[in-house]
Amino acid sequence: LYRAYTNIYLPASSLTVGYQRIPFGVGRIWNPTDILNPSNPLSIEPGERLGIYGANYTYNISDLYQLNSFLTLDVDNFTKDYGYRAVGNLLSYDIALSAIRNDNMRVSGLELDGELLGTGIGMRTEIGYFEDKILDKNYYSYVFGADFAFENSLYLLTEYLVYENGKTNKYEYDLLSFNSRGW
Repeated sequence: LYRAYTNIYLPASSLTVGYQRIPFGVGRIWNPTDILNPSNPLSIEPGERLGIYGANYTYNISDLYQLNSFLTLDVDNFTKDYGYRAVGNLLSYDIALSAIRNDNMRVSGLELDGELLGTGIGMRTEIGYFEDKILDKNYYSYVFGADFAFENSLYLLTEYLVYENGKTNKYEYDLLSFNSRGW
């Protein structure tokens, strides 16, 4: 089962309940702040992400500003994750602040996304601060990215990821832990 949810639309807000994706981050290949539905760049279908069971409430302050709150449930219907996300627009750049909490980790995130000075070059960055109770470490993970779409469908994309879960040597990185965050 890929998705199974229902939406309830209210004036200036909505509530989604069921098996869904609650998106975080602006990276195209890497999403350090998205611990709920992390992307897997090594997957054959990297755009497909597993769903999570929970509730997601969105309040639209205006056309460019909104607040999200969510909670997810585990297989025994106990609260697994919960958090908040504030999204807005500042000087033609989209900006978001987020917080995700669970028993094992606390993640605080910042996202910036926009076009570089009207050139058509999309620029984005995503920064996460992780307080990992299992690893007993605090660390940052961030991505910087740029893309450009030419006429006739040529699309160029680059992203630079820094994953600082306490390692300074890139050869010691465990590539599979990008998705699991050490859980």
